[in-house]
Amino acid sequence: MAVFYEDMRQHQLARCLQWLVGQGIRSVVAPAETLDVISEGLYRPHSEQWVFTYALEEFWFMRAPHLPLLLLLPPGTVLPLHLRESFEDSRGGSSLRLLLAHRDTQDPARPPRVLRESLASPSFTFDELAMAVGL
Repeated sequence: MAVFYEDMRQHQLARCLQWLVGQGIRSVVAPAETLDVISEGLYRPHSEQWVFTYALEEFWFMRAPHLPLLLLLPPGTVLPLHLRESFEDSRGGSSLRLLLAHRDTQDPARPPRVLRESLASPSFTFDELAMAVGL
């Protein structure tokens, strides 16, 4: 599943991440500099809601635990091709994978198309998600 945003303020991102962790996301993959900004907000002392974080530049699904995952892409971030393919992999048994990306993220498999127009998985705008869940 994919959610595409046009403009997301820091407080909106923080609320979204808190909500996603509350819904069961247990792994977050993002560029290293983004992880530096959001990691503290993912940590909840005295909580069962723990989260593994991974730098996008070094992440491979085969090296990570089989847990619900969020892949967060800030504007201008290139999605590695091997990760793009994992969001269209329909084999049974895979854990939930949610892509949260800027609406202009290019499709590495079909340049210069944007990912939101070519990804073969359910997708929504951030505004649709926010309205549906009350963010």
